[in-house]
Amino acid sequence: MAHPYKIEGVYEYGKSFSVRNDVAVERYSTMPGKQFVSMGSYSYCRSHGLPLTTKIGRYCSLAVGLRVMGLNHPTDWITTNVCAFRPYASEFARTEFGKHVDLPSFPAQPRPVEIGHDVWIGQNVLLRDGIRIGDGAIIAAGAVVTKDVPDFAIVGGAPAKIIRMRFDADLCKRIKDIRWWDYNYADFGDLPMDRIDAFLDALEDRIARNEIAKFNPGWINIATDLSRHLKELA
Repeated sequence: MAHPYKIEGVYEYGKSFSVRNDVAVERYSTMPGKQFVSMGSYSYCRSHGLPLTTKIGRYCSLAVGLRVMGLNHPTDWITTNVCAFRPYASEFARTEFGKHVDLPSFPAQPRPVEIGHDVWIGQNVLLRDGIRIGDGAIIAAGAVVTKDVPDFAIVGGAPAKIIRMRFDADLCKRIKDIRWWDYNYADFGDLPMDRIDAFLDALEDRIARNEIAKFNPGWINIATDLSRHLKELA
């Protein structure tokens, strides 16, 4: 429930909290303290306040201060102010001034952010809503990311730009083809992870020999499964 592998003491006894029904976590993921977001195995997040619609893959490392931009505003209307599109503005005009205001529709709510597998995001990063961070990407500390980030790209700055690619195109393809994150690190941790080609050679050999199987530890629907577990403890 909190990094690293902390369970006891995260929630004070007697405190209440709520979780959306669509938040699902894969076993062996580590939540930000006192918050649940959808996340794959062996990922951890140390940031609080991420939108519950955020989707995070496996083996991700997310530092403190990660945020997603909030409410959208129209840029090509007469005004960007909320009086032009928020429903409560119409209600305010009615109750305060007795006027009927028919507001046009505008999708103001932030769109979900998707973070791929093996992504490292440094401290105090701001992400635009609706973007995707590709597999193996690295986001430098303090970056403001307004566009999709390609697989294996290292980006930084405000707005963030590609600094360089982690690997050449052939190696990127080889990693994407083998999808090492589909496997349990306990089954490949003895391979030379500091020597990429040797690691991939060895992993490919184990896969070909059926000595390693894809990792399927199971998903937990927090709202449903945790509620059932707590009732069983009562």
